[in-house]
Amino acid sequence: MGESAYVDPPWLIDRDGVGYLQVSPLLYRIAERADGSSSPADIARAITEAGESVQAQTVERLLAGMLVPAGVIVGADGKAVKPEARPRSPLSLAGRMKMLGPGAIEPLTGFLKLLFWPPIVIPVVAASIAARIWLYFFHGVAGPAHDALYRPVLLLLLFGLVVAAAGFHEFGHAAALRYGGGRVRGMGVGLYLIYPAVYTDVTENYRLGRWARVRTDLGGFYFNLLFALAVLAVALLTGQQFLLVFLLLTDIEILQQALPFARFDGYWVLADLTGITDFFTHMGQFWRRVLRLPRTPDAQLPKLKAWGKAVLAVYSVVTVPVLLILLALTVTALPRVLATAWDSGQHQLAAAATAWAHQDFIGAVAAGLQILILAFPALAVVYLLARTFKQVESRLWTWAGDSNPKRALAGLTTLAILAACGWAWAPALPRGGRGPAVENLTPIAPSERGTAGDLAGGAAASVGPSAASVTGGSTVNPAPSPSSGTAQPSPSAVPSAGSSPLPSASPSP
Repeated sequence: MGESAYVDPPWLIDRDGVGYLQVSPLLYRIAERADGSSSPADIARAITEAGESVQAQTVERLLAGMLVPAGVIVGADGKAVKPEARPRSPLSLAGRMKMLGPGAIEPLTGFLKLLFWPPIVIPVVAASIAARIWLYFFHGVAGPAHDALYRPVLLLLLFGLVVAAAGFHEFGHAAALRYGGGRVRGMGVGLYLIYPAVYTDVTENYRLGRWARVRTDLGGFYFNLLFALAVLAVALLTGQQFLLVFLLLTDIEILQQALPFARFDGYWVLADLTGITDFFTHMGQFWRRVLRLPRTPDAQLPKLKAWGKAVLAVYSVVTVPVLLILLALTVTALPRVLATAWDSGQHQLAAAATAWAHQDFIGAVAAGLQILILAFPALAVVYLLARTFKQVESRLWTWAGDSNPKRALAGLTTLAILAACGWAWAPALPRGGRGPAVENLTPIAPSERGTAGDLAGGAAASVGPSAASVTGGSTVNPAPSPSSGTAQPSPSAVPSAGSSPLPSASPSP
């Protein structure tokens, strides 16, 4: 894999259906010569004659200790070992279900790839820019938004368009990969953070050059623009102004997807521009090396060029605090999110009953759908926090191993996490005779702004004397993991598939 921030370009071994392994050049040379008829001595001799000196014992050790356990080379029984599953990050796609295989996708991408022909791309992008200038600076979106908000059936139609656009977005990635010469391995659905997601397995993107990879990453955005232009044309031809709201929703989705803080499209664009295959995998190893912490796993982090180190350092310094703040805000807000969803759900249930009694079937269906929309993100937040806690605990106790001091520290850390959550979720207590305190289970009031400062202040108020002053109311390209660049590399499995969240009815990353 050329054009990267690594001093030594990474070598990738493709295990069909499993994903890539990122290995050292020596491991790659051994694997490509392990054809079932060559002995370790034959392989060592061939590699040495090619210019890299290696002993037969080293080849035999790497075969048995690295390539066979990784499932690249069959064992003595003639069967490939199934690699152990790596702990899944909270930022990875969960509940993945494959819906379409290459046979169903390729006929479409064979045609859609023509849309990436430069004489088509340039006017599409120019028309999209012109459409936004007209919409935001001359026509405006207030009127179309008013039409949509006061007619529930139009909101349902817009939601349907958003879902269709999300699927078309994924075909943009697939068509861009096909244009560059790669093949999509499948499409499916899953859960990313708290959002339902449609994903496209574009693992073969790593076979391409840098700019072809970036084109695959941006292909979804390009197809969003195409879809929006088609909706704009329909709006102008039919006079249905509410359809212009879809352009606003599309732009919000593109901005969200462009954020590089989680594994959205913007993350993969940055990864492919720099050639750093996985920022999150590199972070811990990078800072261990920089800070010279004990037991630094230097052999697991390939050397980076100076500019690559700078990019990784800046990215981690910005991203880690952002993610931690978002996690803290999510933990703090959970009780009130659940309370608000419950309260709003009761209102929607009453609205559905009223609409049904008046034979307003569209209003009843709209209220029912809103109840489902309310329930999903609330349950997804609970799932996200539970999954994050499970991953933290798994890694914490794996680190502790059989060491009693480490196990004691792991236990104290677990108690500290539970205590912090209990403090954040505990009801406020009345103090100083100032009246009943507001509990965390009070629904969010219409007058609340919901800024980060308000949330932090609310958390402090839950244990402070000002708690009684709070008033309440009623009313979402998997990358190869680095391994050693030395004679004893440590390859690790690579999950395949990139994902792109499917927006819910509310703008959602």
